Amino acid sequence: MSNEVENSIVKVERFRIVLLWAGLLTVVMIMIMMGLLFMSSIREQELSGKLTEAKAVERMVLSNLEGQVLYLDERLSFARQIFLAQPQVKKIEPQTLLQDRPFKTSAIRNIIVFNEKGVPVSYAPSLDLPLDFSQSLELARASVFDTPLSGVVMKNKSVMASRVLPIHSLDGTYLGAVVGIVNPSWLDDLMQDVWSSYGLQLHLRWTGFEITQANEEPEKKPIKGSLNVLNKSVHLELEALIEISPNLIKNTWSHSLHILALNLFLGIACLTVAAFLIQKMYKKLTQSILQEKLNQSESEMRAGFVANMSHELRTPVSGIVAACELLIHEGPAPKQLKTLQLIQKAGGHLIKLLNDILEMSKMDAHSVHIQEEFVDPCEFFAEAVELFRPLSNAKSLDLNVKVGVPTHTWVYVDAFRLTQVLTNLLANAIKFTSHGFVGLRVQLIPPDALEDSPVLRIVVEDSGIGIKQHEIEKLFQPFFQADSSLSRAFGGTGLGLTISKQLVDLMGGSITVKSEIGMGSCFTVDLPVKTQVVQPLNLSSSSEVPTVPTPSDGDPPLQGCRVLFAEDSPIIQSVYSALMATLGCHCTIAGNGQEAFDQFIVQEFDAIVMDCHMPKVDGFEATLKIRAWEAEHPEKKQTPIIALTASFALEDQLRCKEVGVNEFCTKPLTRESLQSVLIQCLQGSGIEGLEL
Repeated sequence: MSNEVENSIVKVERFRIVLLWAGLLTVVMIMIMMGLLFMSSIREQELSGKLTEAKAVERMVLSNLEGQVLYLDERLSFARQIFLAQPQVKKIEPQTLLQDRPFKTSAIRNIIVFNEKGVPVSYAPSLDLPLDFSQSLELARASVFDTPLSGVVMKNKSVMASRVLPIHSLDGTYLGAVVGIVNPSWLDDLMQDVWSSYGLQLHLRWTGFEITQANEEPEKKPIKGSLNVLNKSVHLELEALIEISPNLIKNTWSHSLHILALNLFLGIACLTVAAFLIQKMYKKLTQSILQEKLNQSESEMRAGFVANMSHELRTPVSGIVAACELLIHEGPAPKQLKTLQLIQKAGGHLIKLLNDILEMSKMDAHSVHIQEEFVDPCEFFAEAVELFRPLSNAKSLDLNVKVGVPTHTWVYVDAFRLTQVLTNLLANAIKFTSHGFVGLRVQLIPPDALEDSPVLRIVVEDSGIGIKQHEIEKLFQPFFQADSSLSRAFGGTGLGLTISKQLVDLMGGSITVKSEIGMGSCFTVDLPVKTQVVQPLNLSSSSEVPTVPTPSDGDPPLQGCRVLFAEDSPIIQSVYSALMATLGCHCTIAGNGQEAFDQFIVQEFDAIVMDCHMPKVDGFEATLKIRAWEAEHPEKKQTPIIALTASFALEDQLRCKEVGVNEFCTKPLTRESLQSVLIQCLQGSGIEGLEL
């Protein structure tokens, strides 16, 4: 491990230790502050809790008493029915009044039946005279309804709660009343329980009279500033008043203070011991952990790079194979010579690129060698742009090239590496431009006082979506894209610009970017080059024109077959659609799965060739949507779907079967294999002339 890495590890370790102790100090300070806040507010919390407790007790008492009163009303109504059944009887036996239904609660003391003169007719279970029923009977005589009323009964100077039920005949004549008495001793016991359990002084007032006595301790009286809580009954003229004296509340906070102090001490001690142990652990494990993470990160990056590149490289292979198939089918006419030369160069570039992938260690060690040669810039850049002509035409973009290099002046460059750079820049420009133009300008700048050699300036500009200013500096980092959603919307690995910058640096040049959101981007590459004037070659006498077979006569084997071809790669779109055309197919191209689905529901196709991995909506999801649409339209015949992918992964094949794909093919796909799989899927589809 180098000294630089070791110093970095030591700095990280020291930073973590400082952060550990700073965190410990912060936690201790927070604990102390929270403890102080707790102790300053606990008294108010006790008072607030007592108020809440008082309200709950009052609601409990009122609810309990209301329940007893409702039961008493039921017994009064029963006694009234007995009286109405025997209106002329002067006396009703208590057993008849009770009828084996004794009181269910000790809260009810008596039920007394009075006639219209106020004379008791019956009472149960007993009557503790003398009692004054005048107020209750006065309420009964004044009432015109046979509904229970709340009143009081006087015994000497004591007030007892009562419930009065008037008795009237059918013509409204007052016949008497039934009076029920609530046991005052039960209320006194209830109040005593409240005092002993909650330390609360409770007073009950019924129709304005005090029916309970204050149960104060003789030596402790409420002091000034006591808190009062008042609740009223909903159904009765009953009020419950509680008096709370702060001095009577137990000082539980003093006990809590001891517990809090002990917890703080134990917590701080545990945190300190833990900090020492963690510090020792850092010193023993930090270096190995960091080294392990460094190795893991490096290996993951390499593995991801190789995996992405190996997958992406199958696309140009497929393009080369398909283009060769087209040439073989068209025959060795002069118009195919240029296409054949492009294929030969693309094949050479691919071989070199595969060798570079196999020697990743050399690239990491900056040991990739630049192999320069003299090339004709006019021809070189024209051919590079021509490869992207089909894609620009498909997007209706104006793809223009202007080479400002004197005629017959060749430049000394690494043609393969420069092609990589130019391909990445043009591909990105077309990818991120939906309308407008993509331009390539090449200029040879003569040497000046600062430069002792000419500079080949290559400018790739577009009218695309642009790049945010704060993201430009990260643009050349591996796997970086200006927006994380771009990888889903446009595809790509995010390596193109990184590789381009590394190659430009190796060639001794520089690359710069100017961009504005919504206004497009401009990439400028400056390469110091050597130049020489070269006489034009006479290519008409070349004897290296390859010999290719002559296509067979007869109609194409798939004449009239309508094929929907979903593929995001412009190269594969161009060559595979042309390959299908040689088979007699009418090919409709979709750039992603969503476009394929949109085309499918508005047009009829005999077959669908679907790439599995596409931006926005991939082939798997698009197939699911198509099969779901077909299930909703059973009158439509199911369209065969052929999955096309550059991956050999078994999980891709299994997933294709799950989503409803008919056939699974891997790139590169030859004309013969494409014809075979289409005919196999279209057997029985109604298209005539299909033969294997």
